[in-house]
Amino acid sequence: MEEKEAIEVFMHFNKEYLKRFVLSLFGTNTTDTIKFPYRDKMNSKVRSYLTKPPKNYIPKKPDDAIRIIVPLNNNTRMSIYYNYLSVRAQNILEKDFEDLFFTLYLSVSSMIHHRFGTRKELRERFLISCGIDDDVLNHDSFRKMYYRYIAKKQEQLDVYFDENGSFNLSLFYKKFF
Repeated sequence: MEEKEAIEVFMHFNKEYLKRFVLSLFGTNTTDTIKFPYRDKMNSKVRSYLTKPPKNYIPKKPDDAIRIIVPLNNNTRMSIYYNYLSVRAQNILEKDFEDLFFTLYLSVSSMIHHRFGTRKELRERFLISCGIDDDVLNHDSFRKMYYRYIAKKQEQLDVYFDENGSFNLSLFYKKFF
């Protein structure tokens, strides 16, 4: 497959562990550049958040930001004008990456928790595999954040259950269809 034209945008992460996670998953730890797989849904998300840059904007890489390379397709707006990620878009993408981080941990922990003696060993190995050191995110902080994430997702799912505790399909359809 031939290499298509691409847009280069910059994103600043508020949380260092997410930056390291994204770099270990989609890029390399030696460079601060990520490129999502071809036809990945994150490419279309980033493309949808592209806006016109503010006046007097100089497109150079800030020190603590990462470079995202997004391939263009036929539906992309003109890359000459739309080549900037606003702060709001960066925050939305950061939340998406955080969901991906905890979802990946949840799936890994449910599949292979029996191989390791404790959940702490599993957390340690997961964080090490994501390139996250103990000085960036220690295991107790990760555990607390994980349980908050699970509680938040559970609250979102509880909306679809009635007082008897059974799943209410009509509430689900009203929300999504």
